[in-house]
Amino acid sequence: MNNKNLTTIEIKKINKNNIYQYIYFKKQCSKQNITTDLNIGLTSLNQNLKALEKENLIQKGGFYESTGGRKAYALEINKNARISIGIEILKNKLYIISINLYGEVLHTKVINEKFVSSIHYCKKIGQYLQEFIYDYSIKENTLLGVTITLQGIISKNGNTISYSPLLDNTDLTLDDFQKYIPYPCCFEHDSKAAAYLECWHKKEFSDAFVLLLNDNLGSAVVTNQKVHYGKQMHSGIIEHMTISLNGETCYCGKKGCLETYCSAQALLKGEKASEFFKKVRLNEDGGKWKEYLNVLSFAISNIHTIFDVPIIISGYLASYIIDDDLKYILYRIHQQYAFSFDEDYLHLSDYGRFAPAIGGALIYIDQFIAQV
Repeated sequence: MNNKNLTTIEIKKINKNNIYQYIYFKKQCSKQNITTDLNIGLTSLNQNLKALEKENLIQKGGFYESTGGRKAYALEINKNARISIGIEILKNKLYIISINLYGEVLHTKVINEKFVSSIHYCKKIGQYLQEFIYDYSIKENTLLGVTITLQGIISKNGNTISYSPLLDNTDLTLDDFQKYIPYPCCFEHDSKAAAYLECWHKKEFSDAFVLLLNDNLGSAVVTNQKVHYGKQMHSGIIEHMTISLNGETCYCGKKGCLETYCSAQALLKGEKASEFFKKVRLNEDGGKWKEYLNVLSFAISNIHTIFDVPIIISGYLASYIIDDDLKYILYRIHQQYAFSFDEDYLHLSDYGRFAPAIGGALIYIDQFIAQV
């Protein structure tokens, strides 16, 4: 950027944002750190720090050890100065979560509410959101926005859902929801949101493939630290890859989709996960878990043949997978895979069933950090 073409106000805004981002990514720093690394004068720095402190965006976080003179205090952001909310809409329930500026989950809520393609349903979502905000004392002037994640392909304009058999191929639009959500609001595909979460927290993964083992299977591709959407917005959706021509019928209408083998619904068939995995660890599940891991290993092998990138296992079932399961998956992959597959290619996510809602909420966090 050529600063010669910028006004004084624009330069001040850039400096303020650079200072805020520096503190944000360093977590803690001194004024000396900022002046040295950003090559900014002390007068300008003090003015910007005063402005950021007045906006309650930064705060003092203790003191550094004295080197002989007065102790220098550490600067840090006020991580709870802004909040973002994610809502995941599923066929029979809702997840609502809130996160702070570092993406830390503050509150979660699970609501049993069957999806209905109607304006009345949109109104209910708005009511549940307001109850959530009230129950957890979220100040409206701190709320950046609300992301609604869905089991459906979102159109390029972000306003409509172009494919969503799990949600009755609804024709509800973002505008319909915004009638009852008086905050900035956007749609995001659940798997893409989960992938966004992974690449947000795992900066070491420039490229990755995310498998979302929720009630319904999901997946997404990450390239150059960005979620890949594809020309028609359905890049990486391997849940509808056919692995058996004569398999069970999938909700999409085809037979033998990976969804019918590797989704949590396909595994549990209505049983509670806690009860199922209790039997698994006692070897009383009749071999169902090993059979599931066999197909999952087969899928990972195929994915890795096309995408030579780390595989991240996320979602509901990820929280039940233990080291022995990962070792078995690697063993099965080595049995059937033509190439080498190192242990560091396979990773477990830390975010469980709330991954899509958390990832969706991060969209507004990123927008804020970039524009302070």
